[in-house]
Amino acid sequence: MQEQELVLDVGCGYAPEHRPCKEAHIKLDLIRGKANIIADAHHLPFKSEIFSKVVMYEVIEHVHHPKQVLTEFTEY
Repeated sequence: MQEQELVLDVGCGYAPEHRPCKEAHIKLDLIRGKANIIADAHHLPFKSEIFSKVVMYEVIEHVHHPKQVLTEFTEY
């Protein structure tokens, strides 16, 4: 990861340090845990095109509308 990249980890949960993308700058989840931002992946609270990467691991099977979430990510 390059220094100027801004990475969003969606669904970081309680133990983001054990995730493949532990260097993510912004950690988002529905539960407090280790997240910097508490929010729903269906409606991300960020301006468009601010992230270099958006990652999520073992999350898509838990969202109500997977296509909506993936479409939301294309803005970033």
